[in-house]
Amino acid sequence: MMSKLRVFGLAVMIGLVLSACAKATEVPVVTEAPAAEPIKIGFVGDLTGAWSQTDLPYRDGALFAVNEINEAGGVLGRPLELISRDAKNDNPLNIRYTDELIDDGVVYLLGTVSESLVAGGKIACERGVAISTGVGSADTLIGDIGECAFQPMITDTSQGAATAYYAYDVLGYRTGYILYSTEFPYVQNLPRYFAETFEHLGGKIIGEDQFLNLAGDYSAQVTNIASLETQPDVIFTPMIVPDPNLFIRQLRAAGIDTPILGCDAFDNVGILDAGEVVEGVVFSTSAVDAPGSPTEDFYNRYEAKTGKRPDVAYYADGYDEIYMLKHVIEVAGSAEPDAIMEGLRTLAGFEAITGVWTMGPDQRVDREIVLVGIKDNKYTFIDSVIPAWKPKP
Repeated sequence: MMSKLRVFGLAVMIGLVLSACAKATEVPVVTEAPAAEPIKIGFVGDLTGAWSQTDLPYRDGALFAVNEINEAGGVLGRPLELISRDAKNDNPLNIRYTDELIDDGVVYLLGTVSESLVAGGKIACERGVAISTGVGSADTLIGDIGECAFQPMITDTSQGAATAYYAYDVLGYRTGYILYSTEFPYVQNLPRYFAETFEHLGGKIIGEDQFLNLAGDYSAQVTNIASLETQPDVIFTPMIVPDPNLFIRQLRAAGIDTPILGCDAFDNVGILDAGEVVEGVVFSTSAVDAPGSPTEDFYNRYEAKTGKRPDVAYYADGYDEIYMLKHVIEVAGSAEPDAIMEGLRTLAGFEAITGVWTMGPDQRVDREIVLVGIKDNKYTFIDSVIPAWKPKP
């Protein structure tokens, strides 16, 4: 009969053996590394209202860039995340959403083209987060918002100047006529910038008239032009599609064949619905889907990836802005708001798909203006230019 001590020793040995066997058959636990914290970008836009035809393409171009960058590994090893809110062109909503997004950790804000931009932009400045003017091209926006605002988009002074140079130097026009509206800065100031540059070059503006945005009838303006003692060489207007279609139809129906120059408000394929009456129209913009243009490859890649072909330049603008932000963060080695702000102020030589971008001391990007013509009911790429002189805002 075994002693109690021997029995106890045997039990201990059996326990150790069983424990070792159990450990040998355990499945090892693999602990995954925590996912990198995303770099959050905010966009408080007009996603359902009147300006959605502009803000949605801009947002979708930005999203395309975000997805492309994330597929390639992100920025500083972190994915980008774009968070959008619909402010519906409402100042209180923009203020509220801007505050909420900053509370949620966004380090940069894309700007809306709607009038609520300034209200939200002022909150961004108070909170120390950089905000762009989106595809808003009015030169007044930077001053209206504050030191945190930056303008990657082509400016109205540059657009007006570029079309005036083309009219005077390339086409040889010497007299002009402008149509403007006083409803908001874009339609009010662009004709003035064209006129000042045209006269700076030696041309003469022989008349002007006003219109109302989306008026639907331009017979009064056409009658005034028809009554001129001498017809101008060119007419410049910043009308927003579909207004150009209606105006030019009425102009041609009155027997007036004066060439028409416009700006990126014409950059809407809806203008082609006017058919042969818009043949020969030339306008300025930031990018174009046409053979030989610098952005042709982008349009092809976007369509191949999404199944939809961009129909306005704003897709390219949103795409380039995200890559600009990526560049700034990588150069700074930080995605903190203050590092981004400083990086934007010193941005130089950034190679965007729409040209080389350098931030000026006025917080506006110095970049090329694309000139587009309509021929055979299609867009044609004319040239990319930076005007040698432009008027003050």
